[in-house]
Amino acid sequence: RRVADVCHGCRRCFNLCNSFPKLFQLIDQSSTGELDGVPSKDFKAVADDCTLCDMCFLTKCPYVPPHPFNLDFPHLMLRHKAAESK
Repeated sequence: RRVADVCHGCRRCFNLCNSFPKLFQLIDQSSTGELDGVPSKDFKAVADDCTLCDMCFLTKCPYVPPHPFNLDFPHLMLRHKAAESK
């Protein structure tokens, strides 16, 4: 949720893979219009749409290391997919 919250606030990645528009739509259309209104189960659709191309990490995200936020969206999606396949 921390990564989703930072991504939602920035939105520089909106035009990359479909996972970002889906994430932003989930949050914007939630009951609160904020991240706390999105059920955890709904994040599966975001992970499913990630192609693991690393474009967000390599070219768009200003919060990748060495930034203190230390975001790595593709790695997070990979971890989700690995956990889901167990």
